Amino acid sequence: MTRVWLNTTEMSEDCLYLNIWTNAINGSSSSGSDIDGQMTADDNLDASFNWSRHRSIQPTPNFQQLNGRPVMVWIHGGNFVSGSANLEMYNGAILASEAKNLAMGVIVVSIQYRLGSLGFLSLGTPGAPGNQGLLDQVEALQWIRRNIIYFGGNPKQITLFGQGAGALSASLHLLSPISSHLFQQAILQSGSPLTWWAVESAQSAINKARQFAQLSGCHGNDDEVEACLRSVEAGTLVLNQWKMHLLPDMPSTTREHRIVRLYSRRYNPEILGTAGLFFNITFRPVVSEPFLPRWPYQIIGSNREALHHRILLGVNKDEGTYELIYGLRKYFLAEGNTPKLPKVFASDQIGMDPLDLLAFYIIDEDFLHPLLLQATAFEYQIPSRAFFWKEWTPLQVQHALAEVAGDYNIKCPLLEFADAYSQAPNSQVFLYSFEHRSSGWTWPNWTGVMQAYEAEYIFGAPLNLKFQMDFYKFSDEERKLSASIMQYWANFAATGSPSLHPDEFHTRTKRFHWNNYEIHQTTFKGDLELDGSREYLVLELPNPRIARNLKRHRCLFWREQLPTLRQRLVPNSRCQMNPTKEAELKQVEKPASQPLQAPRTSGWEVGAFLRITSSASATARTIMLLALACNLLPTYLLFQ
Repeated sequence: MTRVWLNTTEMSEDCLYLNIWTNAINGSSSSGSDIDGQMTADDNLDASFNWSRHRSIQPTPNFQQLNGRPVMVWIHGGNFVSGSANLEMYNGAILASEAKNLAMGVIVVSIQYRLGSLGFLSLGTPGAPGNQGLLDQVEALQWIRRNIIYFGGNPKQITLFGQGAGALSASLHLLSPISSHLFQQAILQSGSPLTWWAVESAQSAINKARQFAQLSGCHGNDDEVEACLRSVEAGTLVLNQWKMHLLPDMPSTTREHRIVRLYSRRYNPEILGTAGLFFNITFRPVVSEPFLPRWPYQIIGSNREALHHRILLGVNKDEGTYELIYGLRKYFLAEGNTPKLPKVFASDQIGMDPLDLLAFYIIDEDFLHPLLLQATAFEYQIPSRAFFWKEWTPLQVQHALAEVAGDYNIKCPLLEFADAYSQAPNSQVFLYSFEHRSSGWTWPNWTGVMQAYEAEYIFGAPLNLKFQMDFYKFSDEERKLSASIMQYWANFAATGSPSLHPDEFHTRTKRFHWNNYEIHQTTFKGDLELDGSREYLVLELPNPRIARNLKRHRCLFWREQLPTLRQRLVPNSRCQMNPTKEAELKQVEKPASQPLQAPRTSGWEVGAFLRITSSASATARTIMLLALACNLLPTYLLFQ
């Protein structure tokens, strides 16, 4: 199934192309003779243009459309280091023609942008400012605004949509002073600007650029480094960027290097393998003028009135499985893709604590303190030496680690963004969770509904005969689900709402009316939160359904409880807390600052604790987590 994501198109550095699908152009004169670029014409026009060279086109009468169609601009994902707009998965022909409830359908555009060191290396200089890949996207949007009318499109009705890094890109365009005016709406599929790996500081980017330059044999001042890097072959630059996280002798400025430094007494740095790049992207967007002058959370918090776009956003059920499969294959896959943990456990003897997997591959440095890792393990019931979990299987460990990866890296940052955006004046937010596993998938069942596989339904792969001949087939029910999802997406592009009709359920296409994501007044029963609305649509078979408060409990852990616990840890102290209110101590039987004792809690006591804390207030639960972690934490995990 990985073939779905492999680009077989021969590429070069001359890669700044966009693709356009439209059936809005009539007449044989649409041969493309008046437009720079290559294209073919039929009832559904599929055109490819190099917009970096051909910045404008000359209209012909047959291209002029007085009432343009809504335009959907796709930004592909790939962690800013891989991906392509030319995958068969992203063929926009069916989406462009299947919006049957709309009088004119939609026009679909996909854009290419520079990746990796070619697109995001930053020396903080005019020649290497950073964010080049995002500026490519800005230039493409400007081209579309100027020229889409000649393809039957409406330049004032543009919707960005993307997955993963593509969704993150679209979310940054929502906040950017130089591109937010170029479109009206955005669809964010598994990506938001609030995830920890979304952007980095200018200084961090410059440090990594310097390391990369040394790896590429370039030294000297900024001008000399720039000139040298320009002389290095593109293929060499691409290979070198994959080696960046395997440089233990470099200054410890990246997350991987800090982890190696902290854990070097117990593990060889080579244990990082090639997985680190999947969880800490070497070259990524940077906080820098002109594209992103401030951090996303600063922009969101300081000017809610600027959040005026309509957005539709969502996640897949098993986001974290993708990270385990692609990033930690050596730990979690055996022959035949059967789940096992050969290098983590051997009988009852733990070879590598799952907490170390969390530290090395999943958790940001902000939460690398052993107490915080223990609290995370406790929250997700991940086996560790401290808690002596006995009733587990390798598959259960995988699911727990995948849930942590998905919640921390994708779901909770996206839901935090949805919460913030929904509270802006005049905002319209729609949330979904894609939870259907395709019948033709060859991935084993335990992988669930992984990241990015909603794209095949959005682009109509179940109705694409070529896709099914090349990859896998779909059922009739899945074809209906795809038609329904395409209609939702096209409706949103055309009207700002995924639902055109107020009826609760549309029988033929199996579409529910999709309400706004709103935060209502929360009610409590004791300390238990009952309802804050946060309504979303679950996209699944046999029928979609309405649900509320997606991942609310887990995301409170990441957003409030764990940061609070972190703040209460006194620096250079093994186990202390510093509560701001004396009354909070009443929630803890004994102060957590007492001397450490050997682990002595049974599985029953741990289970009882989980049941008690599941209904506790956030503050009380955080302090109890800290106290329990301190009482159980073995001394060998503490920093020296």
